[in-house]
Amino acid sequence: MKNYLLPFSFNKLPIYGVFVELNDLLTEIFQQKIYDDNIQKILAELLVGNILITSNLKLIGKVNIQIKDNLFKNLIISDCSNNYEVRATSKNTKLNLDKNNCFIHTNLIVSIFSKDSGEVYQSIVDIKNNKVDQMFIDYFQVSAQLNCIFLIHFDGNKANGIMLQQLPDIDETNYHLTINVIDRLKKISYYELNNCSLNDILNSVYNEYDIVVYEEKKVKLYCLCSQEKIMDIIHNFEKKEIEDILKKDKLI
Repeated sequence: MKNYLLPFSFNKLPIYGVFVELNDLLTEIFQQKIYDDNIQKILAELLVGNILITSNLKLIGKVNIQIKDNLFKNLIISDCSNNYEVRATSKNTKLNLDKNNCFIHTNLIVSIFSKDSGEVYQSIVDIKNNKVDQMFIDYFQVSAQLNCIFLIHFDGNKANGIMLQQLPDIDETNYHLTINVIDRLKKISYYELNNCSLNDILNSVYNEYDIVVYEEKKVKLYCLCSQEKIMDIIHNFEKKEIEDILKKDKLI
């Protein structure tokens, strides 16, 4: 079973798109630690969103994404490098939500690390519900201020996601058409997202448009065996989080 992404673009329209599918890679992640169903769903969908965002970067480095609340009861982390080497983990095995099944005082934190410049670009967005695709839409509207849509879903076996993003070089003549094209992706159900190929999805929604699908790129799981890579993970935690883990588990 493959883990991959497929970039695509619309001819004559300033729209960039990516399709992601994760299969056995998720099984490997879930074998490292036993999570409840809610954590598995959030973790898988967060990783898909991470890959979708990373695919649009023009730098050498990685994107680290965290779902974190003020009390450190929820801490879910994913990483994706520019070579699509990924990892994901959660501090807890169960999700802490309110009575309405929503996060409490929780943020989506997106950190972009540039290996060339050594700089870190970070955006923090309030999470309004527990729908991961909506979290990424909110992030894009705040950070990039560009029209976009994310559809992301984990069905218990595999996770799929698709993103459409308006490119910056848009003019007034095709602005409304571009917005309409992006919005039309909402017609796709989560069932279709998980069970249809990218070509089937594009043909069902955009059969009248000329779309170029580019070369498939593999997604791989980071090897976590070296001390350097383990320390890299720990550096994503704040001092208070590390102290809490040591107090509770006596080790990391």
